[in-house]
This record gives sequence, structure tokens and C-alpha cells, in this order.
Amino acid sequence: MKKLSSMNKNDNPIRGKSPIWTILQMKTFWITLSLLFGLFLLIGIAEVFIPHNHNPIAQRTHEKKSTPEVESDVARISSKFICTCGDCSGETLTICKCKYAVTERNLIRDLVDKKTKEEEIVKTINAKFGGLKNVSKL
Repeated sequence: MKKLSSMNKNDNPIRGKSPIWTILQMKTFWITLSLLFGLFLLIGIAEVFIPHNHNPIAQRTHEKKSTPEVESDVARISSKFICTCGDCSGETLTICKCKYAVTERNLIRDLVDKKTKEEEIVKTINAKFGGLKNVSKL
């Protein structure tokens, strides 16, 4: 009987303490909390240092516009080339709307704005992108 009397309610180290204190003394709790904190820290660092783009619309190639005189020169020169992207079924640069055709027309437009001769523009575009309709005219 003596053994039973020695086991008092007050002898239990967990008894009488708040449930929060009991949770804070658990090793499993602290290990899990540390792992979660580390995971959130890792995700935060990745968000800051890994480059990413949340705006796919800004990635598109936009066609520049210029004066009507320049635009007529661009149309005349771009009609001498076919689009070389492979998805356009051989349309001329004047008609094609893919990003490659837009890039080529923008380059033609820049060269026309710089008052480059038409023959030089044709040679430059053909050397850089190819797709000249009639190569014998060079």
C-alpha cells in the first residue's frame, strides 16, 4: 500500500502545467516546426533569387509603326522575302504575323529609318534571316 500512496497526483511532472507548456516541451513539435520554417525560408529565397516572368504578354514581339512613307518602303522590301519560320506555309513577310516576321519587319523598318539603301537592306536581311524570293536579283 505504501507504493500506491507514494504515487500522488502532484508527483506527475505533466500534471498541473498548461497544455501549451506541455506541447512546447515535445521534441517532435520542435523538429516539425523547424522543418516547416526551413521549408518556408527555402521557398522565400527561391522566389527572390530565381528569375521568373509572371507576365507572358510582355514577352511578345510588338510591331513598330512609323510614317506612311517608311511603312510603304517596309512593305515593298518585305514582299521580297518569305517567312522562314516554317509554320506560315511560305507567306511573304508582308502577310505573315508570326513573331519572326514581326522581328524581320522591325529590322527592315529600323534600316529604312536610318536611310540605308534598299539593296543593302535586302542583303542584310537575307544574310541574317534568309528567305529571299529571287536570289538571282542580288
